[in-house]
Amino acid sequence: MNRTILASAGAVALALVLSLPTLSSAQDDRVEAPVYGNQLMTEQERLEYCERMRAAQTDEEREQVRAEHVERMQERARGPGRDPSR
Repeated sequence: MNRTILASAGAVALALVLSLPTLSSAQDDRVEAPVYGNQLMTEQERLEYCERMRAAQTDEEREQVRAEHVERMQERARGPGRDPSR
């Protein structure tokens, strides 16, 4: 009987653990990838970029925001005092 209880408790615990990622994913169905050039940005800039991406209505608008951002980060990386090999 103890084995049955332990097995049942283990199964319930496993089910709960496996459902946690699903529960948290349900709250925000969008998966956010790391921001290109994030090491060159302030926290405020990262937040503003993410907000611009969320506000974009179409794939074309998101691609435009992304392309402008990549260009800006590449310019920043080439800026004075930056090691071009990094």
